[in-house]
Amino acid sequence: MAQTHRPLELVLTDDGSEDDTGRVMRELAKKCEAAGVSANFATKVNGGVASARNAGLGRARGDWVAFLDDDDTWQPQKISKQMAELERGGAEACCCQFLQVRENDERHMPLSPDQLLRGRGPSGYLSRSADAHINSIIVKAEIARRVGPFDEALRVYEDFDWIVRLLCEADFACVPEVLGRYEYTAGSLFKFSGYEQLLARDEMQERAVVGVREKCRAKPSWDDSAWHTRLAQDFDQFIKHRLYAGELDAARRLLERALLLGAPPALLKGARRKMRKAWWLSLVGLRLKHPKFGHIAQVKG
Repeated sequence: MAQTHRPLELVLTDDGSEDDTGRVMRELAKKCEAAGVSANFATKVNGGVASARNAGLGRARGDWVAFLDDDDTWQPQKISKQMAELERGGAEACCCQFLQVRENDERHMPLSPDQLLRGRGPSGYLSRSADAHINSIIVKAEIARRVGPFDEALRVYEDFDWIVRLLCEADFACVPEVLGRYEYTAGSLFKFSGYEQLLARDEMQERAVVGVREKCRAKPSWDDSAWHTRLAQDFDQFIKHRLYAGELDAARRLLERALLLGAPPALLKGARRKMRKAWWLSLVGLRLKHPKFGHIAQVKG
């Protein structure tokens, strides 16, 4: 409602909450009317973030759509500045920087405005040389529908999957300013605590990075080389996590899978070195220590 841009529709989905969200939504609808914002609110059975976003996209009536999770914020000029840039250059999507707020620090996402998504194609995003938070993106509604729904099989990394698919369909522009705030709080879906949650996150990340190639490889702007780089980067971490837990056989299987999928061996040298070290340590009943937490059971993020 604080956005300076009009006309504006607020499409809000209550994903099966069990608190007083219904009352808050009723009060919010009245405030929307007073602020000249169209309220498009609905409640659904809980299905996760991808399901909630899909429900909202299905109800949106505007020519453009943008995303905002309930614990994050936009600066009042965000949409106005992005629409001005879209109208100036004729692009089909636009992103901006966000301020990521953690318990102990704050940082820009991405760190430099030079790293924002530009043009068409997922090469930079896949190789991590370019980035944008899902809540920073505004895109033509017809392009969003062409991209298709968020993958509801992904509890996390659904935004990675969707942004890769979007980059294959849309020409991106950017506003090189911090126009929003992302709160990395204890309740964030991406948070985890303990080894089991870490592995579950790894498995979801693996499913996302492997699966997106099958969805996009036929697109003209697809970059297999950048995808192989991302594959090696991610599997390097998966392997190390298994090694810290003393699961040498599982680490070896992950290495073999990465190489079978085409990950460049040169990018997995670090993982190989750690595997050799872990093997020698295992001969005397020891395991690799996690560089930050020491014991894998204490890991969190």
